[in-house]
Amino acid sequence: SGRVTLDGKAAAGVKVIAFKRDRSYQREPIATARTDESGHYQLIKLPSDRYDITPIAPAYIAPAYVGSGQAEEGVSGRPVALAEGETIDSVDFSLTRGGVITGRITAADGQPVTYERITLIQLGPKGEKRPLFDLLANDFGTDDRGIYRIFGLPPGRYLVSVGRETEKGGSNVGGAHYFSRTFYPGVTDESKAGPVEVKARAEATGIDIALGPTKKTYSASGRVVDAK
Repeated sequence: SGRVTLDGKAAAGVKVIAFKRDRSYQREPIATARTDESGHYQLIKLPSDRYDITPIAPAYIAPAYVGSGQAEEGVSGRPVALAEGETIDSVDFSLTRGGVITGRITAADGQPVTYERITLIQLGPKGEKRPLFDLLANDFGTDDRGIYRIFGLPPGRYLVSVGRETEKGGSNVGGAHYFSRTFYPGVTDESKAGPVEVKARAEATGIDIALGPTKKTYSASGRVVDAK
């Protein structure tokens, strides 16, 4: 149990989730609760195990915890090792508004690319890729003007891209064409992508990507039979 605050004030109605702690990108939620008017929450009937306790509040972030409880800026969450019959109190979170990345996606002819999904890769201190657990529930894409806005980001450096790798099928446009995966500021080679610096409470604007021509797609069909 614990308390959640937003900029120092009680945060009511915030969902708090206990995830089973592992190294996979697809974490399994074990229990959920919502904070009351005073910001308090309680997760009950948890089996003994290791958990990440994470508050989910759109546009807001909490410090990430590493080692023996030391906090660092990053993905929201706090590790808890719960023994049989144990009660752990004061698992508190102080939320602040996260950063924003926004820009516009256009096609080769300058027209806006609509309803296209944006992909983010967070980079660690040494350039290593880091998972973005809190964004898995959100599907950020472009609107009818080709504009996207991704909010609630932990401070750090990010690679922004649109489309997918050719060998993975590409990103469909009208079902018959796709865009090759393109990184900001408009390159298809990930090693040449420009990292975007994000700060808490701030917006990184003008992160625009101009895509190349669409690629034609093809179909393959066949029949699968067993040994008989």
